[in-house]
Amino acid sequence: MIKNQKGFGLVESLLTILILAVVGFGGYYVWHARHNKSTVNSYASCVSANGVIQQSYPEKCTKNGKSYTNPSQNTSNTSANNSSQNAQRYLTIAEWGAKLPLSDGDSGAYYTYVPQAEGTLYSYVSIFDKTIDAITNSQGQSCKDGGYPLFIIDRVKTSDVSQTSDINSQYFIDETNIDMYKTFSFTKDYKFIGRAIHQSAPPCEEWNGDGSVESSSIDTAYSSVWQALTNSYGDMQGE
Repeated sequence: MIKNQKGFGLVESLLTILILAVVGFGGYYVWHARHNKSTVNSYASCVSANGVIQQSYPEKCTKNGKSYTNPSQNTSNTSANNSSQNAQRYLTIAEWGAKLPLSDGDSGAYYTYVPQAEGTLYSYVSIFDKTIDAITNSQGQSCKDGGYPLFIIDRVKTSDVSQTSDINSQYFIDETNIDMYKTFSFTKDYKFIGRAIHQSAPPCEEWNGDGSVESSSIDTAYSSVWQALTNSYGDMQGE
């Protein structure tokens, strides 16, 4: 009897240990499942919890029946960023209530305004560019030069064009002709003349020993900005 009691005690102990192990494992499983559910509340936590990632744009991670979107690929954010990056830039000429849509080629444009002087019938703006201003030639000479605008726009009252375009008139605008006058839809009261007025190379251009201009990146930069400003002027609009 004593031996049987000892044997029964051993079996009983093993059963107790087994039951406790099963209960403990079951409790851990339930806790672990609930813990995972409570901690997965974002795309990052879903990925960390080995959620299923959908190959889409934007990416989505699914875990416990819920989906989470990759915030770095959020379409609304992407659209906003693209909109900001692609926003049209303008050179606004406040004195005239006009603006020029700029491109990458003349995005650094700025201007100085000269009002109508006594004995003339026009006002004008001189346009410069920060990209050109930042250039220096091989001798260290800066291309920033307030006396060498890249582009000039004259503004003349429509009623005065007959005088400013007449070479025999005291009001004639030098180096212009009637074909250069342009009308824009934002005003019927004025006509405009847009032009690059220089016949000579910029003072900072690279010069050869014989006094001739050397073909260089400076010449290329000026030509690029001139063309961009010409195009921007052609699309001038009301402010």
